[in-house]
Amino acid sequence: MRAQERTRLAILALPTTTLALAITIVSTYLGEVTHGYTQQTVVIALVIGSEGIMALWIPLLAGAESDRLRTAIGGRLPFVIAGAVPAAAALVLIGFMNSLLSVALAAAVFFAFYFVAYGPYRTLYPDLVGEDEVAGRAQGTQAAARGLGTAMALLGGGVLLSLTRALPFVVAALILFVAVIAFLLLLLRSGLPEQRREAQTVATLARRLLRLLSLRFDCTLGAQLLRETLAVERGCCSFLTIDYEPADLTLWISTDSAHGDVIAALAQALTGSAAAG
Repeated sequence: MRAQERTRLAILALPTTTLALAITIVSTYLGEVTHGYTQQTVVIALVIGSEGIMALWIPLLAGAESDRLRTAIGGRLPFVIAGAVPAAAALVLIGFMNSLLSVALAAAVFFAFYFVAYGPYRTLYPDLVGEDEVAGRAQGTQAAARGLGTAMALLGGGVLLSLTRALPFVVAALILFVAVIAFLLLLLRSGLPEQRREAQTVATLARRLLRLLSLRFDCTLGAQLLRETLAVERGCCSFLTIDYEPADLTLWISTDSAHGDVIAALAQALTGSAAAG
């Protein structure tokens, strides 16, 4: 592997580590914060579970929009910055809010902007890493970086939380902010990649049959981003049954009668119009 390729893999690993740290801090310790305002596990689960609702559509939508955007620093980086900076601010707010509603709102803002940054960041990989051999190493580097960020959150978050409630969130926010700014400066210094793909839509077909939604994605949508998004969704939203056929890029989502509105919301978010049966 050439020195330039090693440099780019190291640069790419920086946001992976800090994004993993931030999301792990919130998903692990948000329950401790909300437990101070309510003992109802259903309410706590709803606050934490807002991650799952946003995980299915925001990364895909932001990733597709970043394909269309053209600026002096490319289409991806503006989304990464516009997502990561508010997400860091929301992290700080989680630590200092003094009511259940305000904590829930701060958490929702964090999740939303986290995924705004995450989708376009993941689509930077095909731009920066072209060759198959390097792409394989990039996935290994990414997995190691994600594991490092998760371990840092799990090992250090509890210690910081024992000192004061706000500390793990403030530290995670500071690390996220500094890392994203450093990522931007390093990437600009090493040279911006050519933005090679342009997606026209997130989903080219949507059909709703009762509580079933069928989506067909554009062939330019990043396969790795879609797989990771679905993995998050399956872990967060047990009320959704998700099946994906990679051969024809078709996604099937079904749910029970109590969550029919979720299907309609996903159709609206991913296609721009409500799917009809």
